[in-house]
Amino acid sequence: MDIQDKADFFISHASEDKEEFVRDLAETLLKNGANVFYDEYSIKLGDSLTDSINKGLTTTNNAILVLSKYFFEKSWTQAELQAIFHKARTTGYKILIIYHNITNKEVTEKYPLLSDIKAIDSKEGLNKIIEALFNAIDKKPSLAYLYTDLNGGKSGAVGTGFSIALRFGFPFLGNKRIEKTLFEIGTPNVYNNRIRIHVVRNERLYFEVTDSSFRKLSLSLDMSDWKLNEQHFFIGNIDKENSTMFIMLDGTIKDELTFGDLTLPNDFMDSGRSIFGCSLELENPSPFIISMQSLGRSFTKEQCVSYTKAVDQFTKDIGRK
Repeated sequence: MDIQDKADFFISHASEDKEEFVRDLAETLLKNGANVFYDEYSIKLGDSLTDSINKGLTTTNNAILVLSKYFFEKSWTQAELQAIFHKARTTGYKILIIYHNITNKEVTEKYPLLSDIKAIDSKEGLNKIIEALFNAIDKKPSLAYLYTDLNGGKSGAVGTGFSIALRFGFPFLGNKRIEKTLFEIGTPNVYNNRIRIHVVRNERLYFEVTDSSFRKLSLSLDMSDWKLNEQHFFIGNIDKENSTMFIMLDGTIKDELTFGDLTLPNDFMDSGRSIFGCSLELENPSPFIISMQSLGRSFTKEQCVSYTKAVDQFTKDIGRK
């Protein structure tokens, strides 16, 4: 496995520290674009704990040790610590330490080798801790998802239709067992009148519409052969006037359908909220590379092809500069 295919952090911690600190640490790392092996998100019901931990150590580049009084009382964390030390000695695996309700003196008494490694205290606050962790591995933080409030009809009404265009790729494909949402628009906590782009098992990408009557329209395309970091230009288009819907990838129509009545309100974009990056499902975040996006009115197929060509040319021009 190549280093860029691996997750950024393996978090070793005592379960007693989850509620007070570790869960917030894991979520904040994920929200800032890190790929994290953390037991609540990475180990599922029925999984072998030993196999899962071994996999976590094998598929990550760095370990975060959350040292506390509880950490040194647990046989399981001691076993993890020994494995992490062995990997650090033999492969250069980086150890990053956070003190949680414990002092350097106490760490020295329990484990002198750990006390010699520069650490940060949990009292510094999550923002400083996240910054320090990202700096330690030369990674720039970037939100794994973004909220955007839509108001004033700036993105165009949906009376005639709707389009979403994304040029994106995946730096990390993650767990294949759970679906991931790349884009969603609708009113928070309302489950109809929604438009969503999501990925299932890293094999198919779906463009899905749920109207006022909870009727669902869905188109999809195969993405099982996509490579890490390669980017594609996707357009999902709904034409209410002509009762058609299609998706296009890199200038080619991949799926389309004709529908009956679609009761999607004309003004839902004026008061809705869009989500880019994931569905806030932190078990399986979907950080992705995005070089552009747009929201707007419905396009014809010919306009979508022209749009794709213009984006391709712009990308080539930027690449030459």
